[in-house]
Amino acid sequence: VARCKRPQFHVACGSSDLLALGPKGVGAVAPLRPAPPAASYYAFAPAAGWRVLVLDASAVSLLGHEPGSAAHSQAVSLLAQAVPAVSVAATAGTDLLSLPDPLAGVEGAARRFHPRGGGLGEAQLGWLREQLSLAEAASERALVLCHRSCLRDSCVPEALLFDCDAALAALGSYAGVTAAWISGADPAGGYGRDTHGVHHVALCSAAHCAVNEDAFGALQVFDGHLALRMVGRQPSPATRPQGWPETLALPKSGKLIAAPAGEGSGVFFFFVSMWMAVLQTLLVPMEPLFRLLTSKEDSPSPDSKPPSEEPHAAGSVALGRVPTSGAGTRTAPS
Repeated sequence: VARCKRPQFHVACGSSDLLALGPKGVGAVAPLRPAPPAASYYAFAPAAGWRVLVLDASAVSLLGHEPGSAAHSQAVSLLAQAVPAVSVAATAGTDLLSLPDPLAGVEGAARRFHPRGGGLGEAQLGWLREQLSLAEAASERALVLCHRSCLRDSCVPEALLFDCDAALAALGSYAGVTAAWISGADPAGGYGRDTHGVHHVALCSAAHCAVNEDAFGALQVFDGHLALRMVGRQPSPATRPQGWPETLALPKSGKLIAAPAGEGSGVFFFFVSMWMAVLQTLLVPMEPLFRLLTSKEDSPSPDSKPPSEEPHAAGSVALGRVPTSGAGTRTAPS
């Protein structure tokens, strides 16, 4: 990666990074992540018409904050409300991260409330909506990079955000803006597409790969679609037996982008002028034939004078005379 000689952008760190380095040390592996007290999420524009949003999936979590902090206490309260075992452990003062099986008896999407899980929080959700609104106003597409997914059908429950439903609703509020949500917390990998056409690609977690096993790829952006090129590990055959999708069509926008006042009429007259020029080029060489077809059958007498020709206005195009159903002739409009 260092040899690419390109700006390097890192997704906000996941649970493995926080476990190894702690909330104060993750900057070593994510140099572009804003340092505290600034928000740990950010946006950048890699090319005209595109906006990339890098979210922090541990903004509300135990791993992302020091014990005793207000944010850490908020995460403990959230987990205690969602998981009975966590509630009992928290009351007893047990280290929640050391619980052997905190999700025992918990099924379905509720398993996202793991002590090592995380969520965006209200402040970051508000920022996400603001960024999508700005992208829509600027007629931009957005790509979202986040360690955890927000679509339930795209990954295992443990790889979902705490507030996945709120994040998904934010995307739906600006239909057609977000092209894809890329995550990386699912050990097996997965893929799904929501009702607004957003592609949710849950990459295989690198921390769960075997020795010398590859799990990487590239996402190519085109005018009408995305091209996903993955190398190595394939998604779970149980949930995605057909493998990774290769062509991702861009979602349709629910908003029509109108041209500025006066711009549409200018384009209209440009096309009219263009077609008039084409007609002139095609029809002027045929003018002698038109004259022959519209002339009288009898030859004019020697004393007759040719009909007078009225001068054409400057810039007009002469298409010649064409016969009419009545007496006389008419001149086709130019």
